[in-house]
Amino acid sequence: SFHVQLEQANKSFARKAVSQIEAIPELEILISLSDNSLTVHELRSLKPLSGATQSLSNTKGANVFSVDVEVRYYVTFSVGGKERKFMFFDGRKFHASVVM
Repeated sequence: SFHVQLEQANKSFARKAVSQIEAIPELEILISLSDNSLTVHELRSLKPLSGATQSLSNTKGANVFSVDVEVRYYVTFSVGGKERKFMFFDGRKFHASVVM
């Protein structure tokens, strides 16, 4: 078992409810899924990471995502449960999605 403690609240974190969230402490980022779109935030300030947000514009319609930190910080997301796209994060922004 583990203990969770709220350390910060941010009413302007997302326009709509957050349906999924994952932190990547090694990169000091937080990825959230809200309103069917992914956003990358700075882990400490919770502000959207400039540059990364623009590179995630093609995630519109995403309904789930996963992160693989073992290989180049890949993010996999599904749009409408039909197609899967893969992107990798270089520390500041995401690159080249591939539709599978």
